[in-house]
Amino acid sequence: MTLLEEVLAAAPPAYSGAGSSASTLLLASAPGRLPTQLWLAILAHVVEPRAGRRQSVAGWAALHRSVRFVCKELYLVSMHMLRSRYLLAYLRKVRSPFTSDPYPSGAAPSSSHTAHYPLPSSSALLDSQARRETRVLDLFIAGQVVSEVDEVESDLMLDTYGVVDLFALHQPQARLEDLVLAYGTRADLILSRAQLQSSEKPRRMMPHQIRAEDVSVGFGLNSVALRLPFAFGRAPPGDAPPRLSKRTVVTLERERSEKLEATAMQLVAGLKYEGVRRCERGGATWYEGPRE
Repeated sequence: MTLLEEVLAAAPPAYSGAGSSASTLLLASAPGRLPTQLWLAILAHVVEPRAGRRQSVAGWAALHRSVRFVCKELYLVSMHMLRSRYLLAYLRKVRSPFTSDPYPSGAAPSSSHTAHYPLPSSSALLDSQARRETRVLDLFIAGQVVSEVDEVESDLMLDTYGVVDLFALHQPQARLEDLVLAYGTRADLILSRAQLQSSEKPRRMMPHQIRAEDVSVGFGLNSVALRLPFAFGRAPPGDAPPRLSKRTVVTLERERSEKLEATAMQLVAGLKYEGVRRCERGGATWYEGPRE
């Protein structure tokens, strides 16, 4: 996975406003100023399959390696096109009985060779950015892009970007985390960053509620564990934050044939039973058991 991690990178920050000395022409020609649908139409020609397989593969590689890093707008458009193209191939590799939902439903075109990529609503795109399985999909895309480039370069190139570990471990783990967050939110036990920062109706956290970004799940073939950050060592003086370490709060044995949805429900029930409470100091957040 090291090579895939090198290929994959986070979205660039949004461009800051230009200074007063910038010309009106430069402002008007900034990449992010074009409508999103127009960018979709332009980039669809870059990956046009009728230009030939080699040219089409080169276009997809350009989207992944360079175009998406130009600005935030092009990053979102490029990643939408890439995820739409490779989503069906990704879903076909998900192992039973695992389920998958890394990207808004209906985002993928009916064929990987279509020139039209209907853009989901902005809320759906933001929702996909918050899904942890989307990261796994992006790793899969990185490997597929490199493999396709190698394939058109030479028939002698070997596929060194295997996805065995991706779908044996990373995909079910990320999917399980997404399910835990979804069920925990439904039970009013976990609050997402979007809920806390909502401009319409911001939520105030209660001591028993847990931040979504603090939750992590360890996944094994026969067991799973839910972890939260806990303080350890001596309490620091004043308002200084303590040293933190992830600690297992809930551990479950699971059958290999057990659905992830059932496992997630048990983890949320176990987390609620443990009754941990949230602590905050010095900009740090950690959790304590009811008897600490």
